[in-house]
Amino acid sequence: MKKLHGWRRFASGRAWNRKPQEYRVFPDFDFSFFIQTRQKARVIGSSLVIDVIGPLYGDGVPLNEVLGGTNYQSIVKEIKGAAGNIDEVVFIFDSPGGDVQGCHETAELIKSLPVETVAYVKGMCCSAAYYLASACDQVVVTETALVGSIGTVISLWNAKSEEILTITNDDAVFKHPETPMNTEAIAYYRDLCNKIAGRFQEFVASGRPGLSADAFSGKVFVAEDAVSLGLIDDVIPWVDFPGVV
Repeated sequence: MKKLHGWRRFASGRAWNRKPQEYRVFPDFDFSFFIQTRQKARVIGSSLVIDVIGPLYGDGVPLNEVLGGTNYQSIVKEIKGAAGNIDEVVFIFDSPGGDVQGCHETAELIKSLPVETVAYVKGMCCSAAYYLASACDQVVVTETALVGSIGTVISLWNAKSEEILTITNDDAVFKHPETPMNTEAIAYYRDLCNKIAGRFQEFVASGRPGLSADAFSGKVFVAEDAVSLGLIDDVIPWVDFPGVV
């Protein structure tokens, strides 16, 4: 237990010889040399720009963002902490999705904003990331962006067989392959997936009315198909994206 506790302290960026209020996350090392790391929110003109990159986390651990992810708590703080004359909030997306916990609440906050909101997808906007993007007034992507994967997944570890079982909600049949398991257990976890996914689908449909059933199949779509399905509003060249050049 002591070794595990020590590792957890190291992994969270805490220095052994510092007081709690002095803990910082690897302050002298630049991880951006090796991986894409999340920038803090910035104001460009009258627009607040917020990054939503990498896996999305609900636990708020700072190390998540040092290693290329995004905490829902950071998005919330940056929105609530915005000052000055902001008339637009721009979210830059490149994320495969992430945790359920915190996703709906963050999406509701985005949806409630009194100013124009735009989701710019520069790479990937899938699963929980699209949950957030669907709360924006507009969703705009590059020609090579990937969008979709609407649905919920639960992964279970069977220690006896050393297998991982992945279960999705009923509609998202393309989201992840499944492996054999007790039918009663599968039914229980699928029902759980369906309940979580139901809120996901309802929220997306409220912001993107008229979506076809195919949009909720768990598939990931290229830009041109995403436009025809109604998942996004426009496609623009990569060089025209904010902050690229």
